Amino acid sequence: MSEANITFVQSMYAAFSRGDIETIIRACAPDVEWKSGGRKEDFPAFGVRKGGAEVRDFFRTVAEHLEFSEFSPQEFYADRDKVFVLGRILRL
Repeated sequence: MSEANITFVQSMYAAFSRGDIETIIRACAPDVEWKSGGRKEDFPAFGVRKGGAEVRDFFRTVAEHLEFSEFSPQEFYADRDKVFVLGRILRL
């Protein structure tokens, strides 16, 4: 199961790299709870979002506030039903 989980997460990162946010939304459960750590007052995309429409809003907010020169996941590790990703993000 761990390898399948890693493959799935890799496919979601690939979708993000292509700008294909709809693939990510379709992969989420209808009642998805999407969490990004931090205080909303520190960055508008931080906080909890529920449902596909709010997850779509998360990606829209990130795109409005950040521009990446590099976004590259490099290592994927799985433990039971969790996948951990180490990578490199450089902002312009």
